[in-house]
Amino acid sequence: MMEKIQGDNSKATVLSTRLRGIINEQKAKTGKSLRDFAAEMKVSFTVLSDWQCGNKTPRADSLAILSNYFGVSADYLLGLSNVRSVDADKRTISEYTGLSEGAIDVLHMMISADVPEFMPEQKKLNDDTVKMMDSIIDAGYLGIVAQTLVFVRTFAEQEETKNIEIEAWIKKRYTPEFYERYQKLLEENTSGFYNLVFDGHPKRFKAWVDGRTESQIQNDFHGRKSDMPSYDVMENSESYTYKAQRFVLQYAKRLIEEGKAAAHKKAGEIDGTDNEENK
Repeated sequence: MMEKIQGDNSKATVLSTRLRGIINEQKAKTGKSLRDFAAEMKVSFTVLSDWQCGNKTPRADSLAILSNYFGVSADYLLGLSNVRSVDADKRTISEYTGLSEGAIDVLHMMISADVPEFMPEQKKLNDDTVKMMDSIIDAGYLGIVAQTLVFVRTFAEQEETKNIEIEAWIKKRYTPEFYERYQKLLEENTSGFYNLVFDGHPKRFKAWVDGRTESQIQNDFHGRKSDMPSYDVMENSESYTYKAQRFVLQYAKRLIEEGKAAAHKKAGEIDGTDNEENK
């Protein structure tokens, strides 16, 4: 939950920013104009424009009009909550768990019979599946897998940022700036390779750099020793992906053992070996 904001000016700033965002969303979704919204809410166009620009702050009754019309909570408009929903239960769940309203809706639809027609692929889960979901969350495996996938995404973003930087440098190839950057790169990453081979021989160094292929340059800038012809982010994120798979497999093995134990228990009950008399 967001920290409460003190002072009318601060509230107006947050309110106007969020109201402007909602209005822009609704414009794109419905094709209506700000004048259309004002007419439907029975407020003047100028007043609504002032609200979204932060020139004026709506009174409590006007805030209720905005909340009801756009289907968002007054707390969200005022910056007192990050949850838009007017549903008090959903807002409480979202603020307590950190789940988005969309995630809560999907979970609810998956475990209830109330599946909307526009989502026919979203089938109601049976009780065993719901219990399994509960078990995965309770055991902490869902958090571990999610955290691992965050690592994968972060790694991919960092590598792609570096690739973009490298591509920009490659475009500067054959310029004095490029050779200077390459020299610093070698001095930092190759433990004296530049000083040993090229120090005092700028032409030799330039010829060596000019002979490097684009993939070799990419590897040099990445700090990799191999001269692999291609580079795939997923290849380097396999360790993270493997961690996620490993945790899932560990949990699956545990479930297999539980399934086997359950089968033996049922078999024992059927042949009477679990009966108190036989014991």
